[in-house]
Amino acid sequence: MGKRGRGAGFYCEACDLTFKDSLQWVDHLNSKQHLHAVGERDEVVVATLEMVVERLAWLKRRREEEGVGGEEVDLARRLAERARAEEEERVQKREKRKVARRERKERERKLGKEAGIGSGDGDRTEGGGEAEEDLDAVAMARMMGFAGGFGTTKKRS
Repeated sequence: MGKRGRGAGFYCEACDLTFKDSLQWVDHLNSKQHLHAVGERDEVVVATLEMVVERLAWLKRRREEEGVGGEEVDLARRLAERARAEEEERVQKREKRKVARRERKERERKLGKEAGIGSGDGDRTEGGGEAEEDLDAVAMARMMGFAGGFGTTKKRS
């Protein structure tokens, strides 16, 4: 049941009701109360063949006036344009990753120099790997203040 006045949800201005979900909203739009409030009849109008033909002719005229119906759709051209656009997106993403990788390496070099680790260029590969992950873990541990690791509280005898 709808609540009077505006609130969160679907609001019907004609009936001054608010509905919390779309199912109630659609049911209300088709109800006698709403149709009477907006001045429509609640009778179902059965379309005749002449009405359908008239409507299709009107849609055809409107399409011709807009100029949409004149050009044919070339599927091969559209597919080629889409492939070109996807390739451009891939190139842009690749460049973005390269820039991010360079920035990350520069930050790691700075962190490594500050922590006394060295640049680490000799033991790392371009594709990343375990050496890069180890350097990241050491740099993060030093930033967090865990220079010696987490350790244990047990005393060894």
